[in-house]
Amino acid sequence: MREATPSLSRSLAIMVAAIALWWVAPGALRRLARESFYELQAPLLLAESRLRDLRLYWEASSRSKDELLAAARDLARSNADLAVRLAQTDALRAENRRLEEALALPSRPHIRQVVARVAQRDIGRWWSRVTLAKGRVHGVKEGCSVINGGGVVGRVVLVHAATCEVELVTDPSFRISATLEGDERERPVVVYKGATTIPFEIPRGQVSHIPSAFKNTAGHPLQIVSSGLGGVFLGGLYIGTLETDPVETSDGLFREASVRVRPDLLDLQEATILVPQWDPGRSLP
Repeated sequence: MREATPSLSRSLAIMVAAIALWWVAPGALRRLARESFYELQAPLLLAESRLRDLRLYWEASSRSKDELLAAARDLARSNADLAVRLAQTDALRAENRRLEEALALPSRPHIRQVVARVAQRDIGRWWSRVTLAKGRVHGVKEGCSVINGGGVVGRVVLVHAATCEVELVTDPSFRISATLEGDERERPVVVYKGATTIPFEIPRGQVSHIPSAFKNTAGHPLQIVSSGLGGVFLGGLYIGTLETDPVETSDGLFREASVRVRPDLLDLQEATILVPQWDPGRSLP
């Protein structure tokens, strides 16, 4: 015990000195150290993602031929449906371009889609943040919106060389302008924000600034979709469904309600990052 005490004292002194040096170090140096540490562990995150894909491949290869044929038929049907929707989208895009030129309207930014695999989920913030396996070298920038087939996923908040961190729609600091879908005559613009989620429970959000005079005439719980305002997220993307009836706030001017967010965020495997691209031959919006 006599020999262990000086060693323990030296370890504590070294730890205190390291903390003090880190505390007084310039902000640029701390950011550089943090970024360097993350880039060193990034290959491990990508390798873990590749191993997970390999495991899924071997699981799929062990299935019977009948199951694979059924999956192939379903995939063919999905591809045919997507081909029709893609043709419709191209036609609408051409029509929008023609109307912009005829009315001399500023062109909207073109969107480049970057599909990325989920490399890691932050265990400490299970419902709040994920890491995607695409980063600065793929053109990803901070502030880009992240979506998938189910609707809004989140927003890119930190970009590294080959990965990026995404703040999920369930994060308490996440904000987005939205509309209440369901009443075609009146669709007020509201504010959606994430809410603190209890571990092992379905994530929830909150919608505020609902006009006190607004009434639900749809006959079913209203869905919350993105409004498209601000230019970050496209309009009409699903966010969640009202879980409770709106209640008045303390000022009596607005109402707010709890939102049940998509539970499939827990099983998120892939997402699409929308990177705005401007046509140099057109005026900026």
